[in-house]
Amino acid sequence: MSMGPIELSAGSPIESLPDELLSLVFLNAVPPAIYAPNTPSKEWWGIPWVNHSFRRVALQTPRFWTTLLFMGEELLDVMLLRSGAAPLTACFDDRCYGLSVRRVGDVSLGFAMLAKVLSHVSRLETLSISGSRETIQRSRQLLEGPTSARMLYRCSIQCHENWEALSPEMQDNLPRAIAYSDDLFGGETPRLRSLHLVDSQISWTSPMLCPSI
Repeated sequence: MSMGPIELSAGSPIESLPDELLSLVFLNAVPPAIYAPNTPSKEWWGIPWVNHSFRRVALQTPRFWTTLLFMGEELLDVMLLRSGAAPLTACFDDRCYGLSVRRVGDVSLGFAMLAKVLSHVSRLETLSISGSRETIQRSRQLLEGPTSARMLYRCSIQCHENWEALSPEMQDNLPRAIAYSDDLFGGETPRLRSLHLVDSQISWTSPMLCPSI
C-alpha cells in the first residue's frame, strides 16, 4: 500500500485552497459505493500520498475513509480507524482479491475482514454482501443479535453459489434458502429503505421491516 509522493508544481492553484474546500474536493472523488469486482480508482485512495498537505486534510476528513475497501487488512483497518464515527459503506464480495482462498486461522481472509466491518454494524449506512454459502451462513451469525443498525439505509445479501449447481449431497445437507431470525440487526433498522435478498429469506413480520419498508 505504498505510493511515492507526487510533486505538485510550485504555486499550483489547488495548493491555495483552504482546508474546508480541499476536503470537499476530496469527498467528491470518493465513489458512493464500490461493487466488486470493479477496481477502485487509484486517484481516490491514493490522494493522501500526494503530499503532506493532502495527507493532513485527508486525515482531518473522516468521511473520506467511509467507503470501505477489502483489498487487504491493513488498508481496511486504516479506513475503519480514520473514518471515526461517520456512517460506513461496505460492499463485500468474497470472489475478489483471492479473499476466499487466503486464510486467517480457520477462516478465509475475506470473512475475517467482513467480521471486522460487521463489528461496526451500528455505523453501517450501505451494506452489500455477496458470498459463498459458507460466507453467508457465517455472516448471519454476526448480523443476528442485540446490536441495532439504526443508520442502515440499503442492504443487499446474496449467495453467488447457484443451488442447482450444487451436488445432490450438498443439497441434502444445506438449506435452499438461508433463513434469518427476527433479531437480524437487532430487529431495529428505522432508516432501511432498500432490502435485496438472494437465496436468503426473512419473515414479513420481522420487526426490522415493520417501521421502514
